[in-house]
Amino acid sequence: MHRRIADRALGRLSGDRSTYFARVIDIIGRDHGGRSDLNLVYLMLACCMEAAPIYLPEGRFIGELLNFIDERRTALSRILFGGEFLVTGPTAFTEEADSFAARLAEICLTLYRKGEIEDDEPSRLTFTWPRYAEPSPYKAPDSDEE
Repeated sequence: MHRRIADRALGRLSGDRSTYFARVIDIIGRDHGGRSDLNLVYLMLACCMEAAPIYLPEGRFIGELLNFIDERRTALSRILFGGEFLVTGPTAFTEEADSFAARLAEICLTLYRKGEIEDDEPSRLTFTWPRYAEPSPYKAPDSDEE
């Protein structure tokens, strides 16, 4: 039942982000389905899906999510049982979800600097001029060089 919270948010995603979070949702259901705060886990996941980086392995992402929930349990419970949640629903968790996404971004940046996260960028860039009969656009028009 609680999984529907995350499944609705997953429906708004596409591409790699959708695939990544579908795996995260499945792993949570399989490995952490007995948690007493599963509603909170799925709620936080649903709130952060659009902003959270997807560079960490799914298991690491889930570990960070569960640690964040354990650390912020009091604040999250205040939101969950507060009046704002009754009025706005999951958007009441936006600030906490943004904090979690920022924490993940810091972790990803640290791992990237250490070379533990690879990017899709080529290691060498080459620029060419598509019309070889004309002078290069990188030289002055009155220059004799081509």
